[in-house]
Amino acid sequence: MTLLDIARNNVLRSWRDYALHFANSVFAVTAFFLFVCLALHPEMGRADAESTIGIISASSGALVAAFSLAFIAYSESCFLRARSRQFGLMAMSGASKKQLRRIVLAENVIIGLSAIVAGIVLGTAFLKLFLMAAGRAMGVVAFGFYLPVAPAIATVAAFLAVFFLSGLLGARGLSRKSVGELLDADRIAEGKPSVKAAVLTAVACAMLLVAGLAMGQGDASIVWSFALVLGGVGLLASGTFLAFYLCFAVGLSRRRSTGAHYEGLSMLKAAAFQESLKGNLQSMTVTAVLCSLSFFALVGLFTLSDGALEKTKEIVPYPVSYIARGDDVPVSDHVEMLESALAKKPGLVGSVFGFSWADDARNAVMSERSYNESAAVAGRNQISLDSGEALLLPGSKSFDPSGVPASVENALGDLDVMRGEGLVLLDGYASSVTVLDDADYEAAGFGGDETQVHAYTYEGWESDSELTAAIADIVDYAREGAVSLVLARGYYEADRVQFSLMLYLGSMLSVSFLLASASLAYSRLNARAFEEGVRMRPVVKLGLSRRGLEKVCRSASLRILAVPLAVALAYLWVGIAAVALSADVEIIGPGIGFTLVALVAGFVCCALATTSYASSVANAAFGAKAR
Repeated sequence: MTLLDIARNNVLRSWRDYALHFANSVFAVTAFFLFVCLALHPEMGRADAESTIGIISASSGALVAAFSLAFIAYSESCFLRARSRQFGLMAMSGASKKQLRRIVLAENVIIGLSAIVAGIVLGTAFLKLFLMAAGRAMGVVAFGFYLPVAPAIATVAAFLAVFFLSGLLGARGLSRKSVGELLDADRIAEGKPSVKAAVLTAVACAMLLVAGLAMGQGDASIVWSFALVLGGVGLLASGTFLAFYLCFAVGLSRRRSTGAHYEGLSMLKAAAFQESLKGNLQSMTVTAVLCSLSFFALVGLFTLSDGALEKTKEIVPYPVSYIARGDDVPVSDHVEMLESALAKKPGLVGSVFGFSWADDARNAVMSERSYNESAAVAGRNQISLDSGEALLLPGSKSFDPSGVPASVENALGDLDVMRGEGLVLLDGYASSVTVLDDADYEAAGFGGDETQVHAYTYEGWESDSELTAAIADIVDYAREGAVSLVLARGYYEADRVQFSLMLYLGSMLSVSFLLASASLAYSRLNARAFEEGVRMRPVVKLGLSRRGLEKVCRSASLRILAVPLAVALAYLWVGIAAVALSADVEIIGPGIGFTLVALVAGFVCCALATTSYASSVANAAFGAKAR
């Protein structure tokens, strides 16, 4: 019998263990394949790699790749732990460590190839639905189905490497254990939680977080952003681990002092959890952190899903604006064409105002009257300035002007300068805008040669797809650079696609992380079910009933599953409170709705998982066939 035959027989003999590992692997392959299909779609290929869409797509792909690698590695470790006794028996039968390594690698080849094929087939089956949902979310009609040859090749290459690497690492770890360690894996404790290491990690992450906050004030590079994220997540994880450990230690001490620990099955419940305290706390920490980040991401994404309109309004003050740049431009004809095309639009408001350039640095100056004319279209409040006063406005959302232009100060002397917010011209069109009293504006000599701006707003401009065709002649002039024609709908559509893509991919990633968290927690329970049952056999011989044992097991597993869910929801509401207090965003309503959904889904998942785990342990404890 060859090693491949042994591996195949092992798969058939322990199909439950293999089925869970196989399901986890198929899930990882399918998620990766679908995201690669979206990233390599011909429509996505039109986006520049350095554009926002390109960056979102690349970041999502990197996250999915890292998630798949970590997910399969953890599933592999749980899978090998569940079969330690089987490997020990094989070693006793004469199998060398080299042969055991080959068996593990052969099994990984079987599972890996099967998972890759199944994942690609499953992904292809759902690809059309996945792309249709992405196209509907982004508003891309041509986001259709295509033959995913390149994504399939990329998936095969990536996961062959992943499964080979995970199998190699698992085989090396297995070969370092003696036969006795393999046979007695269920009796070997995982070790005590390292409180000192958790504290040092928390301190290091806190320092990294502070450094990211301090240095990020003047440097918005990706390095400090990464330091900020890594420090924050690390501090959250280490702090959660310490909190879990302290709660368990304090709770156990208190129950012992009150005597409640020695009543009924309490001692047995505590022992069942404490036997693998380190691993249980680690599993609970990972689950709590992943779920809390996913919860907050989902609530935040759905809350900000309509942010494209607000973002457009921040950088484009008027839905339609027209500025002539040359003397030979037929301005009157263009204005007539614009007003004719807009005449029947609901809620139409139009205005003409002027401004002057103060210097070659593109610092603009306008009168109080012109500003108020523009404010009527932009929906801003009117202002009233006295002589000697000036209102300084930014010309770009990302640039804060230092002061009024030198030419203004030279002409008018010292001014009482007030700073304002919001843009009067298109973001980046000017460096700054200084608003002067009408008399001061004329006295400074800026009223002679003004640039005229024709601005318009109306209801429903963000969904108006007919205006561009109606003013085709003006659009041609704009393409030649003779006029500046700004249609806010174009900016809105670009922002909406970006927001929708971020919402769609972020939602898919968050749901994938949630499913992975549930699968990881259940994989750990499943990996320990048999050894827990073996450990409970002496207690069963002393008279513990099957119902009592299942009650103990449900209590321990419920603590591992339900407590992290509760902590994740608590973290979610801390984040929601912080956002609600610091930003004008309606996030309470979505938070309440999501919390209710999470509670119902969590209750169902916990009930199913704890029942399955308790039944598996009871079967092993009451004499079910050993692995």
